[in-house]
Amino acid sequence: IFKAFFGGNDPFSMFFGDDGGGGPGGMFGGGGMGGPRFVFQGGPGGMGGMPFDMGGMGSMGGFPGMMGKGRGKGGRASAPPPPAYAMPIGTSVVVRGLAKAQEHNGKTGKIKGFDQGKERYEVEVDNETTLSLRPANLTQQCRVSLVGIESQPELNGHSAQILGFNDQQNRYTAKLETRLASGRDVIGLQPANVILSQGTRVITQGLSKEEFNGLMAQITDVDREAMRYTVQAQNNKIIKIKYENVLC
Repeated sequence: IFKAFFGGNDPFSMFFGDDGGGGPGGMFGGGGMGGPRFVFQGGPGGMGGMPFDMGGMGSMGGFPGMMGKGRGKGGRASAPPPPAYAMPIGTSVVVRGLAKAQEHNGKTGKIKGFDQGKERYEVEVDNETTLSLRPANLTQQCRVSLVGIESQPELNGHSAQILGFNDQQNRYTAKLETRLASGRDVIGLQPANVILSQGTRVITQGLSKEEFNGLMAQITDVDREAMRYTVQAQNNKIIKIKYENVLC
């Protein structure tokens, strides 16, 4: 019967090879019995309870990525998600304030990861270069509402997109969603004149208690009447602070 169907060859040679070594051959990419044993319990079609013992699969050459659960391309483990106080992966940012690599200042990029031990973000700029940067060297390109502008009260209530931050002037550069009558749509704004959305990640600044300055935090509530944010900081403290005491 075997001869009729398989032309005289051993029908099991495709599984065990022809070398007589007793180990998995052609199907599993060669290798001996030195590897670990894997037993798969259960199967489709009500075959629960029937163990499928794959023996000592040494090389697993025919099943690339079979044991790669939780891993990305190239078999590398995927990075854990950032903590709640850190910017999510994919957030658009602008680089600022770099002293040693000033050529990157003003560039836009995206968050690719966060090293909690070093407190540094992995930021991809120019779609090819990845930089390891401190939170203080990044500004989020987030949408804000304008408030409390006395010199141009007609701007209050308008929406804008943050483009960057000037540390020397302590001002955001923002692009208005609606142009001014003069045709201008890019303006400078103090932190006190913008309202960030709930969920925005921020850095605290200008607080009387020095230990609370420079903390990474997430805005958990916005009180427009009191003009205060409630933020949960990286030290797990919940703080109520003025608009001017955070930077996005």
